[in-house]
Amino acid sequence: MQETAHPCRYRMVGGPAASVAVQHTNQRIAGAYPSDTARVTDRLVRAAPIGMVALALGFAACTHGGDGSATERSSTTTSATRATPTTITVPAASSSTTSTSRLGLASVDWARVAYPIDCGSMLQGKVGTQVLQVAYAQPAPDAELALVMVACQAGAGTPPRTIFVFDGAISAISAHLLETLWQDGANGTRKITDSLTASGSSVNTSGDTYSSATIPQCCPDGKFTAHWTWSGTQYKPTT
Repeated sequence: MQETAHPCRYRMVGGPAASVAVQHTNQRIAGAYPSDTARVTDRLVRAAPIGMVALALGFAACTHGGDGSATERSSTTTSATRATPTTITVPAASSSTTSTSRLGLASVDWARVAYPIDCGSMLQGKVGTQVLQVAYAQPAPDAELALVMVACQAGAGTPPRTIFVFDGAISAISAHLLETLWQDGANGTRKITDSLTASGSSVNTSGDTYSSATIPQCCPDGKFTAHWTWSGTQYKPTT
């Protein structure tokens, strides 16, 4: 028997491909069924558009003994249609990873903070610093400050005092320096600060002074006071 082409292998509907599909289908039916079937097929071809007949015959051939390719394509199409896209959710950045936590100034161990003072060195090594007084102030609703009076650890005598102003801390031993408020001996003055107070927007200091350069360092013979007022960003001296 002569081998005939399977109608499922023609994908085009209408035109020359459809005509060829119908011819092959007729050949296959003629070989398997009585001649009356061929005549009925011929009448169907004449009565209906070629494209529709080719489509109907091709579907019937695929249903009753094709090579399964149509079924496979249908399964593939269905699988593609049912595929669900994968959604990846990216977690939002935590605010705790983008901001630096700050401690209250009262939590700072001021004796362990490194101050910008050069106290020199001795045979035993570098001379350290000592904290003499700490005063906390809030000169404005959005300003919290710590005023720290520091001096070098001298073995004898009365070393000069320096007052630092801090406006924040990131650890118990690390604070942010806003300004240096006062330093004894600056500008050639002979003064020894004894006390430091802060109230509202004002800071006051007092201590000993010398009336002349001939007065020994051990024996001050006068008193002094000094005042500062908060300007919005720092303290300014007032009379």
